[in-house]
Amino acid sequence: MRWVGNERGFADETCWAAVDPRTVRFPGDSGICEANDASAKEELKRHFGNGDAPDPDGREPRVWRPAECDVSIRPGWFYHPEEDERVRSAENLVDLYFKSVGRNSLLLLNIPPTQDGLFHKNDVAAILGMRRELDRKFSRNLASGAAARANNEHPDHRAANLLDGMADTFWAAQDPATKATIELELLRKERISVISLQEPIQLGQRIAAYHIEVEEAGTWRTIAQGTTIGHKKLDRFPPVEARRIRLHIDKALSTVALAAVGIYWSHPLFCL
Repeated sequence: MRWVGNERGFADETCWAAVDPRTVRFPGDSGICEANDASAKEELKRHFGNGDAPDPDGREPRVWRPAECDVSIRPGWFYHPEEDERVRSAENLVDLYFKSVGRNSLLLLNIPPTQDGLFHKNDVAAILGMRRELDRKFSRNLASGAAARANNEHPDHRAANLLDGMADTFWAAQDPATKATIELELLRKERISVISLQEPIQLGQRIAAYHIEVEEAGTWRTIAQGTTIGHKKLDRFPPVEARRIRLHIDKALSTVALAAVGIYWSHPLFCL
């Protein structure tokens, strides 16, 4: 894996996992990228800070090197009693989850033990609160039972696969389509504020740009847009009521494919 480029616990909106190791190397690189100086950080930004392919000239070979977001639950990386009241809140940890895991990255959360070798009660309360909130937020996928249609689909990889809950199935367009539109029609109009997208990463990471629309009184309105998806992309937006949702894949490096779509409602406190 590679270092994401900061110690604040979040990835950029654009986050590629496929890297050409001949052009993306950093001081001390031996499998884990660690940018230790300003020039290396600029290299990270140049290769991973836009919507283009990490190696747009098609250089090979690429390696699969996902980003890791490291951050501490406290101001520092080690335990200090004077920081007991400065532990991150559950709400803040949920926000970090959306900005790391929800941006095709990994979250490495540092929780330092006390001198007794135990976690402090404030740290424990925060991470348990984070877990409860994530469970609550993603407990009900409003897309369950919805109808899924695509303007282009491979006969062996239908749009219905997006909602079957199976990890090894996916929707794909027919070669060589790098753009496509998927429409979901929910069982009823629902209040929504979070959409989850996942690519079938066994095929690599392909999607480079997309936008999402909802139908309101016969008119389609964009509620979210993004670049990369990868293993998981979580989009948050102000709550909206909708029954029909469209995902437009606007750019991809190869034939477009998607593994899963989730649609959720989140309390406004955690929407933005």
